[in-house]
Amino acid sequence: VGVGEVLAKELEEGYGISVIHDKTNHSVVYNDSYKRSNETLKKYLNEYGDFDLIIDLHRDGVDGAKAATLKNSYTINLNDQNLAKMMFVIGENSATYESNKALTDKLNGIGNNLFPGLRKPT
Repeated sequence: VGVGEVLAKELEEGYGISVIHDKTNHSVVYNDSYKRSNETLKKYLNEYGDFDLIIDLHRDGVDGAKAATLKNSYTINLNDQNLAKMMFVIGENSATYESNKALTDKLNGIGNNLFPGLRKPT
């Protein structure tokens, strides 16, 4: 939720973009998290109509036993700061797949130029 709060604040205050920051925990049972997230999304689409951009922000969870061995694949040190890597996940079966892919390719390019190694492949 903390990362989402920072992102929501930056979008609203830095760019004047209206944000709905839903803090529902969809990972009660991990295997159903995307299904429950999609149900929440449908609720907002029914209530407000279409959106210009929808960000479904997740953090990868790694259990304690694996965390140490996987740390380098999930984090990077940039400018003397340890940061979590990021990636975009887009549904290939989505009606908006092509425009989503074009947007994530653009964002990945910008991100790679500014912060090499911060992103994981889409």
